[in-house]
Amino acid sequence: MTPPEVVIASGLSGNGTVSRWDMTDPDRPAPLGQPLTLTTGPVHTVTFAPDGHTLTVTSDDGVVGVWSLTVDEAIRRICAGSTGALGPQQWSRFIPQLPYAPPCPDSGGAGSLPQEFRPSR
Repeated sequence: MTPPEVVIASGLSGNGTVSRWDMTDPDRPAPLGQPLTLTTGPVHTVTFAPDGHTLTVTSDDGVVGVWSLTVDEAIRRICAGSTGALGPQQWSRFIPQLPYAPPCPDSGGAGSLPQEFRPSR
């Protein structure tokens, strides 16, 4: 959980993805964005750093992913996965706390994968 304990992350064991959940209302968890994909293998651990903005995930196949979950990084991931500029409707879905300001003048952003580490064998 992130401080102040309103977001949790969960790894799906079989498909290598991690979902984030808004737990402001524990009776109605709400998904936050699209699942993050690390690998095609099972997720082993999911951990938030003490800053609450860094998520580390390990998989059974030895891959370690580190995501920065800041607003700037979310914008970069959204732009990288879109075919064009982020429109007002998408903006309000992903970044409702900020006024609309199109961040994707070019659609050729960097990929949405985390920083990835593979152990040498």
